Amino acid sequence: MENQRMEQQPRLRPTAVRERYARAKARLLIKELGLTGPPVDVEAVARKMVAVLRYHDIPEIDYAVVFRYRGQYFVSVNVSNPGRMRWSLTHELGHIVLGHYTTYIPDTLAEDRLTEKERKILDREVDIFVREFLMPKAWVRRAAGGAVQFKDIDRLAEEFGVSWEAMMIRLDELGLFDRAEALF
Repeated sequence: MENQRMEQQPRLRPTAVRERYARAKARLLIKELGLTGPPVDVEAVARKMVAVLRYHDIPEIDYAVVFRYRGQYFVSVNVSNPGRMRWSLTHELGHIVLGHYTTYIPDTLAEDRLTEKERKILDREVDIFVREFLMPKAWVRRAAGGAVQFKDIDRLAEEFGVSWEAMMIRLDELGLFDRAEALF
């Protein structure tokens, strides 16, 4: 019955990345959950937000999988890479929080309904959400204490529970580290 209702509802197609919206939703979720500093306990957040959280170690599926059934979300995350697991789980939560499964025409296991361009728009939007949720601007600025040196990235990445690359990108985004200058 719900699937019939979903098919009858008009659905939108993503046309542009909603950067301000993604950041605002991440900040709102941080506030609603009462989070005050790193690292974010992504699994605890997921347990509050989804009906079922499961883990798998299927090598061919090294990412998180999410589906909605009877109004509830089910998320399965690959546990073979803990660093990636946090990012992947937050990525899927981002799709849920940003309303991607309810606002837009969702892909199914049997059928790709979005174009590659539309999928990229949603994934870019979610990556903005993930960076703002796992590494909020205020927390990163406080932890960095000013301009960051190359040697500081490892410490900050560990403190926030993200990869070195994710932290470097976020620091560059916030103007605390110039990765182009540092790498070349």
